[in-house]
Amino acid sequence: VAADDSNKYVTFHELQKQAHSVRAFLVKRGFKEGEVAYLVLSNCIEWAVFALGTMAAGGTVSGASAMFTDYELERQFADSNCTIVLTDDGQLPKVQKAIKNCPTVKSIICVRRSAQNSPLPTGIFEWEDVISCKPDYSVAKVDLESIVALPYSSGTTGSPKGVMLSHRSVGTMIEIFIEWVVFTTVQMLNS
Repeated sequence: VAADDSNKYVTFHELQKQAHSVRAFLVKRGFKEGEVAYLVLSNCIEWAVFALGTMAAGGTVSGASAMFTDYELERQFADSNCTIVLTDDGQLPKVQKAIKNCPTVKSIICVRRSAQNSPLPTGIFEWEDVISCKPDYSVAKVDLESIVALPYSSGTTGSPKGVMLSHRSVGTMIEIFIEWVVFTTVQMLNS
């Protein structure tokens, strides 16, 4: 099991397949390397799948709290120049309001959380349709110094600011974490 979310889980195989389906969807929609994909979701499996698919397409991942107001979302969408947003049906009205002044946003994808099966507004894509795309297992060749993640600061001393994390810096953080896990495990086994 790769991820577990409220009695819903995905295997590593499913995670990989779905991430590459996201990649295929993004590329088909004209998403380009270096573009920003935004997530307005609480922690969930779809977050990881979409983030990995965006990275496989050579994109940059950014996210905002589902608690943000439409005004706060609008500021970050505009600042990041994001071109696509993944959200859920609970946040969709707020996201739609936020993008009205953000001409760079071309697409919204919606994860259904409610039991309602009412049609989504025109131009909004269903998450299930995205992960049903035929997977594209190729991966964008990226410069290690290009931006892979754009988390925003809390804005303690002013407005939130995007913190640009490169592929190299994220890779280094992962290597450090793996070394720490191995070191800690060996210490525990030897004690």
